Amino acid sequence: MDRIKQLLTLLFWRNDLNSSAKWFDRNQPAQDRFWELEDWNEELEERIIKLEDELNNINNKINSK
Repeated sequence: MDRIKQLLTLLFWRNDLNSSAKWFDRNQPAQDRFWELEDWNEELEERIIKLEDELNNINNKINSK
């Protein structure tokens, strides 16, 4: 019975994802904005990684004294 429930849940999720994808396909400005925000998010992630690395270097220098 659990397997049937899992299968139905996965099918409902798939249907939801497909309908969202179709909505973006029909609404190109929204899709463009989504891509723009995705790119911006990736840039922010890279900047955060750089800041964390710099902070770790500073902490290492302080702790090594």
